[in-house]
Amino acid sequence: EVGIDECNVCAGVLPEGKADLVSRLQKKRRTKKKNIAHFENSEQRGRVAFVGDGINDAIALARSDVGIAIGAGTEVAVEAADIVLVRSSLHDVVVALHLSRRVFNRIRINFVWATSYNLMALPFAAGVFYAWTDWKIPPAMAGLMMASSSV
Repeated sequence: EVGIDECNVCAGVLPEGKADLVSRLQKKRRTKKKNIAHFENSEQRGRVAFVGDGINDAIALARSDVGIAIGAGTEVAVEAADIVLVRSSLHDVVVALHLSRRVFNRIRINFVWATSYNLMALPFAAGVFYAWTDWKIPPAMAGLMMASSSV
């Protein structure tokens, strides 16, 4: 028992039926999201993840937003998936989703850090303060600072 309600389980379905189910779920789950670039509402479809392990799951794995293959599955399923689980445990699906959220958040933090650092260092690199302070960054120091910002 993994705690999934029976009405949310689809079993004994042909491969085309699985792919159609993924498409229906993608069309059904639409949300309104504020588009910051255009300052208007835009429609965004919900994300659908599909977990499978066999040849009959390959179409649905490829069509879903996130295809998750069980590592012990067929080569076709592994090739069609975005994520391949090494063990055949449903708990690993939750772990993979949690890990992907943490990685994505780390990417955001790194992007904000790099942008902030470059915006703060740009006036020094351009020599904006040289007229008032007679201080300039030697090329070796600029290279060292740039390399250290990436660490």
